[in-house]
Amino acid sequence: MIQVEVRVCRRIIICAGIATSVGRHHPLLDPARIVGNPSDLDLLRALLILRIAVLDARGRSTEHITGLLAKNPVFADPKPDTDQLTSLVEHVRQHVERDGLVGSVLLFGVGLRAEDPESTYALLLDHWSCRLARAATAAQVARELDRHWGVEARTGEALVPQSNGRRPSRGSGSGPAAAAEAGR
Repeated sequence: MIQVEVRVCRRIIICAGIATSVGRHHPLLDPARIVGNPSDLDLLRALLILRIAVLDARGRSTEHITGLLAKNPVFADPKPDTDQLTSLVEHVRQHVERDGLVGSVLLFGVGLRAEDPESTYALLLDHWSCRLARAATAAQVARELDRHWGVEARTGEALVPQSNGRRPSRGSGSGPAAAAEAGR
């Protein structure tokens, strides 16, 4: 029980650090621009930032990333336009290049390297899907993972991005999204 609480606290610290460090400097990451439960705002903001960082690290173009972000239901109305989304992608890119996700200090105590957005994204995506699973069916969680983060759930398997047919090895991860990648 204590280990579960420590893992949850660790994830909350990571969310708050990423959302505060990167999110406080861009208008699209203002809490008023995010749709969701108020207790999940830092998590949603961190997931948006990490998705951008992971896709950018994989060499996806700004146009590709903004296209995916434009479809994301996390943004409140009025939905951001292409220029605003491009500005957000550039903001995240510059911040990660300059300081890593949140600089090295915050993440040292929680077991993640600041330069490892993939692991951090998988950890927080797992946390988001577990929180959602408390009040939703497995099918609803799978739909929401696809709708929000471009991650496809396959029965009996870890989650895999839809744009990539690779299947993760069995037994990896601890939750429904542990092997998830950034997606399309």
